Amino acid sequence: MSREGISFSSKQETEPTPEMSPEDFEAMIGQIPALKEMLEERLTELKTLEEESKGNEERIQELRIEINELQAEIAAREEVT
Repeated sequence: MSREGISFSSKQETEPTPEMSPEDFEAMIGQIPALKEMLEERLTELKTLEEESKGNEERIQELRIEINELQAEIAAREEVT
């Protein structure tokens, strides 16, 4: 579905006005499916980014714990030598 010619505008511009031709109004209405598709793509991308971020935060925390444990282990072994 082509998105060319679709522009985001204020609510005022999306409501039919006396100056809007019937063809322009039909074109505006005809863009609804493409706009819904664009919205769905953005929602999917946002969800993916949020999930990736959450996974990264958990991994970062795991790495911090592992680093602390390794530093403690190294320090303990170095004390023995």
